[in-house]
Amino acid sequence: MWANHSTFSELISARAAVARLRLEEAQEAGLSCGTMDVNYKEIQQAAFRLNAAEHNFCLQQVEREDDNLTESFEKFGEVIQTAQDDQLVQFPTAEEIKEALFVIGP
Repeated sequence: MWANHSTFSELISARAAVARLRLEEAQEAGLSCGTMDVNYKEIQQAAFRLNAAEHNFCLQQVEREDDNLTESFEKFGEVIQTAQDDQLVQFPTAEEIKEALFVIGP
């Protein structure tokens, strides 16, 4: 289903970059001659829409990766037994602290 996902992402990014460039050119032309292009509003709206699409696509990718990480953590959590939970939250003993500091050195 997501075989072309990188191509789609690259396409959105490329189109957004072109729209940003067109907007910058229109702004520079407007500043240099003192009047804005008659199509400036359309150029601005196109750049805004493509930037929003690129941003939303990136957010969807992050959410998808977060879901995969959550599933991985849940699977890992199933491996840990209840008896191990107690061992994981115990405070270190004075001897363990002394040994750790000795290993670190001065």
